[in-house]
Amino acid sequence: FGIDFRAWYRAGEWTERYRCYSLTSYRNIISNVGMSRMTLMTDGTAREAYQIGTVMTDEDRQGLGLATRIFKHVFKQHDADGLP
Repeated sequence: FGIDFRAWYRAGEWTERYRCYSLTSYRNIISNVGMSRMTLMTDGTAREAYQIGTVMTDEDRQGLGLATRIFKHVFKQHDADGLP
């Protein structure tokens, strides 16, 4: 996909609050979804929330439901973990 996360990792941004979900084929990432857990302040109240980002699928494999497959896993994991 042409994305280099090394600088982000070295800056300490890749923590336990970030989860990367990927499908691979022959050691290549073919579809990916990233999820970051964060604390938002709304009306003076801290609330746990998630940001979904870095959603992408290899151009030659688009339309096959790969990202949907990852999202189903993410939501199933989210429910199993009992996360807000």
